[in-house]
Amino acid sequence: MTGVPAGQVEEAWPRVAGLLGLVFSRPECTEREDDLRDACVSGAADLIVGHDEEGRPRCAAVVQVRDYVETGRRAWVLVAGGQRFADWREVLGVIEQLARTAGAKTVEFEGRPGWQRIARDYDAKPSEGGIHYVKQIGRPN
Repeated sequence: MTGVPAGQVEEAWPRVAGLLGLVFSRPECTEREDDLRDACVSGAADLIVGHDEEGRPRCAAVVQVRDYVETGRRAWVLVAGGQRFADWREVLGVIEQLARTAGAKTVEFEGRPGWQRIARDYDAKPSEGGIHYVKQIGRPN
């Protein structure tokens, strides 16, 4: 898993857009592809990509750290998708470490019920967008 610097997002996006395309086509997805790409280009969000042994992109996620007055800094996985990519627990681990480094108190995302098999250590509650997953994370080691 590697983060894509904001200045390289425009070049990288066409190679990962297909990995995220199914997410954008789901009726419960309120995110727009162009808005997320623009957020990554501007540095308001981060594009993270996982590669296979040959260096081909196999999964991608857009993550945004947000500050809230009452609850503090929280990291949101805005979208995530992949192609024949099985190790989502590892992906979540990388995202959690990045969130810790950014000073976030939680990692959160909206997803389908099937994510409960992968995000076992996340609290999961029904929400308007499906299931709201939340994990409290500690400070970096």
